[in-house]
Formats: sequence, structure tokens, C-alpha cells
Amino acid sequence: METRSGLSRMLLAGLAFAAVLSGCGTSDNDSSGGSSGGGSTDLTTFNTGCDWHKIFQSGDNFYALADTAAEYWVAVGPSSPAAGTTIRIQGQYADARYLSLQVYDGSLVLDDALADYQIDPDSGASNPFLAPTRVSSTVQPGGAYTAHVAFTAKPAVGAAANTLYRGDVSTVSDAQTRRTLLIYRIYVPASGKSPDGGVGLPKLTLVGADGTETPLSQTGDSANCNALYQNFTNIYTGKTANPHPGAPPQTNNPPKLNVYYTSALNPGQLVNANIAYMSAGVTHDDGELFIVRGKAPSFTSQDGAPATPDLRFWSLCQNEYPSQFVDGCVSDYQANLDSGGYFNVVVSSSSKRPSNATAANGFNWLPWASGDPGLITYRHMLPQSLFLQAIQNVPKGIGPGLTMGNYYPQVTYCTKSVFESAAGQTPAQIFAACSSASGG
Repeated sequence: METRSGLSRMLLAGLAFAAVLSGCGTSDNDSSGGSSGGGSTDLTTFNTGCDWHKIFQSGDNFYALADTAAEYWVAVGPSSPAAGTTIRIQGQYADARYLSLQVYDGSLVLDDALADYQIDPDSGASNPFLAPTRVSSTVQPGGAYTAHVAFTAKPAVGAAANTLYRGDVSTVSDAQTRRTLLIYRIYVPASGKSPDGGVGLPKLTLVGADGTETPLSQTGDSANCNALYQNFTNIYTGKTANPHPGAPPQTNNPPKLNVYYTSALNPGQLVNANIAYMSAGVTHDDGELFIVRGKAPSFTSQDGAPATPDLRFWSLCQNEYPSQFVDGCVSDYQANLDSGGYFNVVVSSSSKRPSNATAANGFNWLPWASGDPGLITYRHMLPQSLFLQAIQNVPKGIGPGLTMGNYYPQVTYCTKSVFESAAGQTPAQIFAACSSASGG
């Protein structure tokens, strides 16, 4: 993004993750702002790799600006694969809103991605994910698929089906960047299903050019894998004891959501290829609480949604910027919409929550942690082609409101007393009263 108020710093937590994955820190608080997790073990080279490990969550605490509707797992590939080596991925379509396989370099820059609907099923199986926003009502989850990670450059034309192209890592001199990270995401597992959507995690096998197979669950790198993942966990168990480096996000009154754009100079870290992001910095200095209000897109699996909804998924999250912990998120299916189809999310500390900021009055409420400043994050996943107001369609250098119209969320600060004095009024009227009182 072009300004600090955007997501150019949304994934700054990834810097700490990258530093820990490099295994180069030797102090309790290295230059990336995170704990090194214990010592000088060389974690820069993996002969084979590491099987899945759950990341970005610790109990009920989410970090690295994750979405609370999502589950994340990471696996590590070989640092110096022999020519012709691949990683075979054997999985099943999860009973969930969304799944994807995405491959990154060791600096957390995205190389390639496969969303669920882009993964062809094995012979005799069926894929229930039909298109960016369409999921079959007749095809059941659980069908098998086989995908691959190839250590070659992705061809401009003729890319192989079900293949993630990591690139030719033999040409990369930096040991950390040469590493391969495979991230598996599941969003909104079906009710009653396990976090993996009820089908287990895909099986990962390193396959040599000669056909030799080594399951990543049985590699000689297991000790380094455990140390690597423990180092990562150690960063975030420290929370605010390991604050993030660099300047905080810029704040404005009223806050303005800006689009996060990636480029060759700003490729982003840990970005999801299927999501476009907006963000805004917020601070207690400008108000006791704030309200985010916008037209809600329709979404896949929504009751009464059109046959082709606007998006696969959307969410709004409040983050504690210094630690990158997620205070809370409102996912599309959780949003309380007013009579006009708008979501109205109130964000405050528990003590400043207005008594009328309730679902019965058309509001959602999210906690605003003590860390200051905070960061609002708004996500749009996989829009259908006719939903022109998606974040994905906002041109760089153009105000988002011109493209998104009423779907561009507005934000205003407020005080508890002003909010409560408007009790009995509609969310739109309360928003207007707060905007007027705050000078917005």
C-alpha cells in the first residue's frame, strides 16, 4: 500500500516469522522484534523438509493478523532439491467454506497458489468447489485430489494441472530465501467438523526424479523441524513483550480504509492470493470507540444468497498493532445487518461498550485491546466477475469509494455517552450522530 495506514504493515508480523525461520537469532530479542527461541541452531537448511504444523494460533489467541475464521498449517520443503524433485500432496476436499494450497519462499513471499476450485479431482472423485463463489449442493466433500510442488519456473503457457511452481531454487544464493514453505488454509469448517474440515490434513511426500519417495512425516529433519516451529511459537507467547519494530500505522480522524497493493518492490509477506485487503490505523487518542459501517456483500453458503454470491467470504477484524494479536473478527455469517443490508461494527474496550451496542439493535461488537494503535483489517475473498465493487477491483491511485460505492466501509470515532444518548435510533442514525460529534 502507498501509505502507512494501509496493509503495507499488515503482515509485519511476517518479518518476525521470517527471522525466526532463518534460525539466525541468538538473543532473547533480536532485531526483528521477536524472541529467537533459544540459541544458534542452524535452521537455514533442510535436506528433505517438515510435515504440517499448525500456526498463527495458540489456544484462543490469534496472531500475525490472522483471520479467526481460518485455520493455518505450514510445511517446509527441501532447501536444495535435486533436479526433478517434487512434493506430492494427497488430500481430500474439506467440508469447509474454502481451502487452498499456497507456496512461499523462505522470506514469506508468495510464489504460487491453488484455490479449491482450481484443484482437479482424482479419477472417480468430484470437486464440490465449482467456481470462485459457487459450491455444489449435490457433490459431497471428501473427494480425493493429488497436487504437486515443482521446483521449476512456472511456464507462461501450458502450466501443469494441480501444480504449484516454487521456481528454480538452485539459482538462489540466500539460504533463507531458498527454503520452501507450503501453507494450507481452511476457512469456516462446517458446523461440528474438526478444524481440517473433517478430512484430515493432506499427506506430503518428497518424490525424487528416480521415483524414490520419502514421507515428510518421516524425514531426517524432524529435530530441526521441531526447533523451527518452537522458535516461531516463542515469538508470540511473549505477545507485547516482543513489540513490533518500525513506525506504527498512520492514524486519521476519521479513519480511512486503504487498499493493500503488492508489487515487485513490495511483494508482501504471507499474503493469501485469493484475498484482497484494506486497513486503517486507529488510536484511543481520537475516541473511546469507533464504528465501522458498510454495505455487506452476499457470500457463499449464505441463507437465501443468490446462486452466484458476490464473494466466497468477507470479514472485518480488529488487531492490536504492537503485538499483531487479533482482538477479534466479525465474519460474514456473524454480521448483524440492518434493514438496509449494512453491517455496523462497534469496537471498544469492555468498559466503554455502549449498552445499546447489541445484536438486537443491529450491531456487532469487537474488543479493542489496550495496545495502541490498533489496525482494522477488511478482507474480500474470491469475488465473482460481476461484483465490480470488490476490493480486488479498486485501481491503484483511485479512491476506493469510487469503485466500491456503498460497499466501501465508513469509520467514525465516538464516545460511549453520545452512542447511548442515541438509543432507540437506527444504526445509520447513531453512526451519523457519532460522526457529527467527533468532527468527522
